[in-house]
Amino acid sequence: ASMFSPQVSKVAGESIGLWWNAFKGSYGAVQLGTQYSHISLDAFTTTNGDKPHTFDNMFYTSVRYFPFN
Repeated sequence: ASMFSPQVSKVAGESIGLWWNAFKGSYGAVQLGTQYSHISLDAFTTTNGDKPHTFDNMFYTSVRYFPFN
């Protein structure tokens, strides 16, 4: 393992999400949301010939309450 971080050559990300109006009444409204994101990172080739690559998949959820809306 090396003692330094490789130089980044490319970072890419994609994301998709949606909102759903779950409830609306006299006391307010509730919205539910979800989102998926994918991030990838590529580095330049190191002096020993390695080409580091990593990625991350993320999934988010959200609940929103809007009082007396």
